[in-house]
Amino acid sequence: MKYSKILFIAAAFAAFGFVACGSDDNSNPAASGGSSGGNKAWNYLNPNIPYGEFVDSRDGQVYKTVQIGTQIWMAQNMNYAVKNSVESTAFYGLGRLYNTYQANGLYSNEKICPVGWHLPSREEFLILFASIGGTVNLPYISNVGYFLKSAKGWNGIDSFGFSAVPAGSCKDAVKSSHCEGFVHSYKSDKLYTEFWTSTQTSNAESVIVRIDESNDVYIDPYGSLDYRSVRCVMD
Repeated sequence: MKYSKILFIAAAFAAFGFVACGSDDNSNPAASGGSSGGNKAWNYLNPNIPYGEFVDSRDGQVYKTVQIGTQIWMAQNMNYAVKNSVESTAFYGLGRLYNTYQANGLYSNEKICPVGWHLPSREEFLILFASIGGTVNLPYISNVGYFLKSAKGWNGIDSFGFSAVPAGSCKDAVKSSHCEGFVHSYKSDKLYTEFWTSTQTSNAESVIVRIDESNDVYIDPYGSLDYRSVRCVMD
């Protein structure tokens, strides 16, 4: 009888341990480092900022959001997979790179930004920069990059929770699933990130926003076939 009780207690503890482990199954894709990069992406956020969350119903990815001034932004690069979009070799799991046609949903009706969000225009980026005290002298906006960049990965302080990571950019992405040789790596001496806007010039070039290791931000038209990051702003 005593031996039977010992076996019963051992079995009970084993079952408890199995349940405890199973309860931490990382079913949330953002908690598992899954398709949204999850905790890996969140490690680049500012721990002192009260972020919101948004779940993309298309694929279940969870994104942190942040209010800066009157706008609400995604605090992470979009990672929604469409045909021929690519991962940045600089930061696997922290967002994908797209050409401007993909970013604007011009290949199909499928846009990168989910319902309720959109690809920001040049003017919406300027509102963001103005709200954090940037000095506009186009094509440069002075004294904003330092406050937008993540404190991890490069030389930012991320005062407002935008948490830009140096994901780089690339060309000829269709020829290479990860843009090898075109994206600056984590340890590169020339770290930067570039975001598409929805604004186009009369020459059908898309306007981009570039943040690098300087404290300035650069806004200028650029070739539409290069692959860059996407940040969405709430409608």
